[in-house]
Amino acid sequence: MPTTTQAIHGCNLHHGTLTVRPGGPRIGDREASRLASSVGTIMRSKGRSVRRLELDLTEVYTMSITALGMCLEFERLARQWQAQLVLNDVSEPIRDVLRLLRLDRLLGGKPRPRAWTARRRRAG
Repeated sequence: MPTTTQAIHGCNLHHGTLTVRPGGPRIGDREASRLASSVGTIMRSKGRSVRRLELDLTEVYTMSITALGMCLEFERLARQWQAQLVLNDVSEPIRDVLRLLRLDRLLGGKPRPRAWTARRRRAG
């Protein structure tokens, strides 16, 4: 069930795992709204078959406050359908914000980190 929009690079349901890959490098308000709408639609139509909702943040380095709210909405949807929410490849800045706001505990425990290299940092 592949879906593609400007905000989503991939959204696949395979063997009970819904994997969502947002485009990067930033998830702003508009992208978060589109992403939440797309995932909400899939969860309403296929929610019973989803056991795990994975948010793959490989290409994302920063998020707006609306995007953090989108993550909370994903957590609510996952809980509603008795699925597990997992964050994958979380950048260090996002991981720090999640930890600071204590959202890392709410969003499925400890997000899996990725290596942070100089080439991924913004030019200052």
